Amino acid sequence: MVNGLYTSAVSMMHLQKKQDVISNNLANANTTGFKKSMLLTNAKVDIKRNDEQKLHQDEDQNLDEVYTDFSQGPLVQTDNGLDIAISGDALFSVETEDGTRYTRNGSFSLNAMGELVTLSGDPVLNTNGGRILLNGQDFSVLGDGGLFVKGTKIGQLGMFEFENKNMLLARGKGYFENLDEENNSAESSKNSTLKQGFLETSNVNTVESMVQMIIAHRNYEASQKALMSSDDTLKKAVNEVGRVG
Repeated sequence: MVNGLYTSAVSMMHLQKKQDVISNNLANANTTGFKKSMLLTNAKVDIKRNDEQKLHQDEDQNLDEVYTDFSQGPLVQTDNGLDIAISGDALFSVETEDGTRYTRNGSFSLNAMGELVTLSGDPVLNTNGGRILLNGQDFSVLGDGGLFVKGTKIGQLGMFEFENKNMLLARGKGYFENLDEENNSAESSKNSTLKQGFLETSNVNTVESMVQMIIAHRNYEASQKALMSSDDTLKKAVNEVGRVG
C-alpha cells in the first residue's frame, strides 16, 4: 500500500511537469523559430524476495531531462528582406550581454548604427564572430550566407552547427547557450542554406500537443484516484483491522 502511495504521488508530480512543458510549447506555437521541449522520464522496478522469502517490489521514478526538439519548422514567405530562415540544422549566432547565444529566429532589423540585430536589439554575427554593418542599404543573402550590397560581397552571415545539440540550453527569447564550448564548439555549417524573405515558424504541432495535454490530464486524474484509494485502504488497515477480535 505504501508503495502504491509513492507510485501514484510521483506519477502525479511527473505528469504535472509534463503539463507545464506542453503548456509552454502551446504558448509558443506562433513564436518564430521556437523549438518545442520534450520531457523524458525513467522508471526502475526491482522485484525480489525479502528475508521471509516474500516477494517485495521497489519502484524508482525519476525525471530524466527536458530536452529540445530541433526538428525543422515550416517556412513561410514574408517578402521582407530582413527576414531570413534557415533550412537545415544550423543556428544564427548572436552577441548578448551574457555572451554568445544561438537562435533559429531570423526576424531581424537594423539598429541606429546600421547593424543587423535581432528584435531584442542584439547584434547578429558573421562567420568570424563580428557584427554585420549594413548602414541601411538594401542587401541580399545567398543560400550559403553570403551578404551582398549592390553586387559586392560585404561579408558572410554566420550559420553554425554543433556535434551535440543536447548541450544547447534554452535561455529565453528564443536563444540557446552552448554549455560545453570546449568540446562542443560551434562550426560553420556546410549543409544548411538560407532563404531571404522567409521565416521559420514554430515546430509545435498544436493538435498533437492538445492531445498530449488531454492524455496527461486523464492520467493525472487516474493517478489521483489510485492515490486516494490506497490512502483509504491504509486508513482502514490502521483504524479497523487492529480492532478485529
